[in-house]
Amino acid sequence: MQRILDTIGAPAYVRNNRLDLLALNALGRALFTDLYPADTATDTGDARPTANLARYLFLDDRSRDFYIEWAVVAKDVVASLRIEAGRNEDPAASEPGAAG
Repeated sequence: MQRILDTIGAPAYVRNNRLDLLALNALGRALFTDLYPADTATDTGDARPTANLARYLFLDDRSRDFYIEWAVVAKDVVASLRIEAGRNEDPAASEPGAAG
């Protein structure tokens, strides 16, 4: 998967239904710099376990500058997480705060 990401000439990433970033190419890592402090960078582009787009959106003030239409993105993320919580048979995924 990482080799495929690395061939893409635009920011690219793989995420799961909870919006955890699972892998990124170099441009994806550069795009999401706020999620990756310099001391966590790896040569493989692997996301650190806590990198989560929903957590970043709602808990990191920098996300309001990152997303031009923050309110629209926030609404879409909440809708996506609700859909996944309703679809997922894992009770832990339906609990509040399960996005991380």
